Amino acid sequence: MKNKVFVFDTNVFASATLIKYSVNASAINHAIERGQIALLPQTLIEFVFVIFRKKFDRYFEAYRQRLELIETIRKNIVFVTPVEQIVACRDPKDNMLLELAVAAKALCIVTGDHDLQILDPFGNIRIVSPTEFIELF
Repeated sequence: MKNKVFVFDTNVFASATLIKYSVNASAINHAIERGQIALLPQTLIEFVFVIFRKKFDRYFEAYRQRLELIETIRKNIVFVTPVEQIVACRDPKDNMLLELAVAAKALCIVTGDHDLQILDPFGNIRIVSPTEFIELF
């Protein structure tokens, strides 16, 4: 069992799946090699609906490729449901990532969002960019 847990901002996660050779994709692969990615159950459901939208057809060669992507993600994530409400970020919708990271006992949150990055570190949780994640973890 991989005991290192990481949280990824939804935008980093989505970009990584759509652009195979991006820094975001490298960060996701790096996380999978070293541990697990914590995710809210509703985030995966939303992600599945999004990648099957017609406008994303150009990113996938076949329908099967999307199903394989979902299976790869499913195998490398751990679902976590936060139990503690946190109000610390100036953008209230970003608080859910803090709640997820605390509940999952994550080492870090990987994000490009400056509203989150200014909180680094949040307790024992680092808040880093995808590039910093690859360098530090």
